[in-house]
Amino acid sequence: MIVRPRRQLLGVVLAGGRSTRYGSDKAFAELGGTSLVRRAARTLRPEAGRVVVVANDVEKHRSEDLPVRPDRVAGIGPLGGLHTAVA
Repeated sequence: MIVRPRRQLLGVVLAGGRSTRYGSDKAFAELGGTSLVRRAARTLRPEAGRVVVVANDVEKHRSEDLPVRPDRVAGIGPLGGLHTAVA
């Protein structure tokens, strides 16, 4: 029997939106006392070896105590976050 090593997946939480319609940063909105960005990371963690947050404002997300990557190309919406995630 051949046993193959389990692939390490990277879980990515896209949190770079401007939240203009919502009125405040949705990533920090709470549900059941937990921020949505933390809830998303916690949901990904059992399936992904690592979880990172991709955001346009890195400093704002440091308080969540999660690894954060800045958008590689700012201002182009979700595609910028996806580009960062796969680069």
